[in-house]
Amino acid sequence: MTDYSGFRFTGRNATPIRPTDSPQAEEGDVWARDRTTPGADNGTELDATWLNRVKANLENFVVGCGGNPAAGDDQLLGAVQAILNGYATIALLGDRVEVGSALTSLSDGDGFVRMTDAERTKLASLPTNYKGSFANMAALEAAHAVGAAGDWAILMNGVDPATVAMWDTDSTAWVDTDAAPATLDWASVTGKPSDITNITSLLAAKVATTRTVSTSGLAAGGGDLSADRTIDVPKGAAADVRGGTNDSKALTIKAIYDGLAEVNLTQASTIAVDLATGLNFETTMTDNRILGNPSNGVPGQSGRIRIVQDGTGSRTLAYASNWHFEGDVAPTLSTSISAIDYLDYEVISSSIVRAKLSKGWA
Repeated sequence: MTDYSGFRFTGRNATPIRPTDSPQAEEGDVWARDRTTPGADNGTELDATWLNRVKANLENFVVGCGGNPAAGDDQLLGAVQAILNGYATIALLGDRVEVGSALTSLSDGDGFVRMTDAERTKLASLPTNYKGSFANMAALEAAHAVGAAGDWAILMNGVDPATVAMWDTDSTAWVDTDAAPATLDWASVTGKPSDITNITSLLAAKVATTRTVSTSGLAAGGGDLSADRTIDVPKGAAADVRGGTNDSKALTIKAIYDGLAEVNLTQASTIAVDLATGLNFETTMTDNRILGNPSNGVPGQSGRIRIVQDGTGSRTLAYASNWHFEGDVAPTLSTSISAIDYLDYEVISSSIVRAKLSKGWA
């Protein structure tokens, strides 16, 4: 519970309940005045309304700053200090920020480093490589004339944006990382060959432009090195995998798997099977059919045909003359509704396709 004893009226006739404010007798800004003579009755009286407003403002200010308006003579001081602790310190802000300007209102580039208490604590706990914060490079050099690899410090003068200085082991000096880099004096560079006058021409002489890049196999392109050259290797697609005859393209894993995807065989009295369009096929029987002789087969080509009975079932399938089965006996399909059989095949020649029916998969 908030203790309001610090601003409590202790005089006679004080009340625990705040009375309603009296109406103002004058309009606009009105000020108190002394009586004109010791015996005169024309001085300003301090009424309860004015005193209660002063009391309420003081209490609200202290409570609003996180304080407790208990008895004591330092409650307002503590409230003001609480405000300042929530903002940047006067030493860092200088005359750049008016009293009451929140730290969050500062912008990057104002010349200040904004950080939380936790960040300041972490910064202070860094290893000894951190040498502190200095107003300028001269102050840093005066404090640390000699540094070591990894040493760094903050340069912050309260006007310009803060920057980081690092100890440069090559030049054995402090370097402002935000400053423009020094111009390289080629004559002062050590370890260079004495005869270098034109680096471009030197590099160009390393490889003769008359040398050529040649290709073989599936690759094409190349040429002499007088210009940029490109080597192309044509990429095969699913159709090339299924056709089985193109010998001028390279295959990717994706092209191979795309070529193995099932291809639908259109239902007709005689079902046409073009082996240049696929390796694996599927068809759903909608009537009694004949499986026609395969066309465009390549010896060694193999695959399978997934054969599905429709919602009626008992569809039959006869085979054209180039289909050959074990014992020279053509198999019969499963007859149940939605039954699935697989006809595995291998092309022996243009007139012989070895086949075997695997039944009852569903």
